[in-house]
Amino acid sequence: MAAHVRQANTSAAGKIAVENIAEQRALEKLDFSREGVAQWRAGQWHEQVLYSLLRPEWEAAR
Repeated sequence: MAAHVRQANTSAAGKIAVENIAEQRALEKLDFSREGVAQWRAGQWHEQVLYSLLRPEWEAAR
């Protein structure tokens, strides 16, 4: 499952399937912070890891 990353003027956020370790590592290498795990049900249970990055953090890392 692909990562879903949303960007705003002040921050960016990502949602990734719990089992997708490679994409989690990729966001962590880009200095995204792991915010938690969301669970939802659409016929069956799903879990997604939530990540965020504030614009000042991104600019400081560049």
